[in-house]
Amino acid sequence: MSRVWVLARLTCVELIRNRFVVVLGFVAALLLILSSFLGTLSLDEQTRLLVHLGFASFQLTLVGLALFLGSWMLQTEIERQTCLLVLSRPVSRWEFLLGKWAGALALIAFFWVVCGLLHLTLLGFQFPVGRYLQAHITLLLESMTVLSLAVFFASFLRPLLALAASFAFLLAGHWREDLRFFAKRSRSVFFEQAADVSAWIFPPFDRLEIRSVHYLSGSEAVFPAWSVTHLLFWSTLLLFLAGLVWRKRDLV
Repeated sequence: MSRVWVLARLTCVELIRNRFVVVLGFVAALLLILSSFLGTLSLDEQTRLLVHLGFASFQLTLVGLALFLGSWMLQTEIERQTCLLVLSRPVSRWEFLLGKWAGALALIAFFWVVCGLLHLTLLGFQFPVGRYLQAHITLLLESMTVLSLAVFFASFLRPLLALAASFAFLLAGHWREDLRFFAKRSRSVFFEQAADVSAWIFPPFDRLEIRSVHYLSGSEAVFPAWSVTHLLFWSTLLLFLAGLVWRKRDLV
């Protein structure tokens, strides 16, 4: 396990130097400042705009980071042949994959913490920290699942294809209820059954959409604990499947 932590630390340090990561962090800060500015234009809606636009900018940043890192991370190691150098030492392919995933997740978690602190500061800590943390942690869970999804597809696909497949799964996970609605409107038994099956095939990202003023203020008291457990299962399963594929992949 110590080898995994060493790989994770080295991966995190390497990713921080990536220009895309720096640009994405700058964009997130810019969007947060913009949401704060827009909130001042409407005093009645200032808090609501700051909450919704802030969470939206964080989601765009963290999910985008997970998609990019998960899709390109392994291919970069293969092209540079650095993975062969690491694997020539007493490091298994499982440990290598887990270390790369953990390093990327650590970087995402760092962005998540910084974004949360900035957001709470701009909101003036007017909401209970516990309620805010419950809403904010859904972003980390979604990003972690998307990262595992991208790593899984990248274990056997080219980066662009892995990115496209991961993004398609992300959209499908957010549109599960919409697919069911349109399937019922179509009055087709086939489409209704396909929509019901899709509810189990795709991760339940739609159940995590509690990032609102109503939830933070306590008007909506139900935390999607089952969906959180479901996403943790998804992330573990995808990482396990990625490890199985990575063990058999030709790296030369």
